[in-house]
Amino acid sequence: VLTAVTDAIAWHLLPQELFRQLYRQDVLLSALLRNFILASRVLWYLQCSVSSEPRLPPTHTHPMWEVWDHSVDLCLCQLERLKA
Repeated sequence: VLTAVTDAIAWHLLPQELFRQLYRQDVLLSALLRNFILASRVLWYLQCSVSSEPRLPPTHTHPMWEVWDHSVDLCLCQLERLKA
């Protein structure tokens, strides 16, 4: 789910050529960018900022994060049921 969410956010916010360059040319770079997008969201909640080169648009408020939040909530609820 995280891969789908971060890829959708990047596809929606980045210029097409930059998305292709960062996501489609190098598997390691695309994994790094996915983690960067997640880190930017986590750090935003901690009132920290991130920077990158090339500069990327803010991703922490994208509506797709609601999908991630819902998925995490479902997993945590299942853990509580398994614990009981």
